[in-house]
Amino acid sequence: MAIGVKVDPRVIVAGNVVAVAERRAFVSSEDRSKGVVGDVERHDVLLSQGDGGQLQVRFRVRDGLPLPEVGAFVAIEARVSEGSFRDDDGNDRGFVSLVALGPAASALDFIHSSLSAK
Repeated sequence: MAIGVKVDPRVIVAGNVVAVAERRAFVSSEDRSKGVVGDVERHDVLLSQGDGGQLQVRFRVRDGLPLPEVGAFVAIEARVSEGSFRDDDGNDRGFVSLVALGPAASALDFIHSSLSAK
């Protein structure tokens, strides 16, 4: 949050896909003992960038975006999402995640047309 206001800015991220990990909904230990398995909620896609950096982008199942394959180069428009949780010690912890919105092509077209208009 920026000065108490949720802004959710958009960014363009790019890199080579290193890994795709399936993430399921939380299931209590009691339900797990009964064989209940949480539904797949998202896939975390790890990207490697040319400078050795890595970043993770979340692909939510409900958004219906196609998952990239390991080894592919991707350019993605993503929303920067902030959240928080309370840890086991009772401390509030903040986090930031990148949530995929789609291919970066339309964002890049917008940038190009905006720069061309000047």
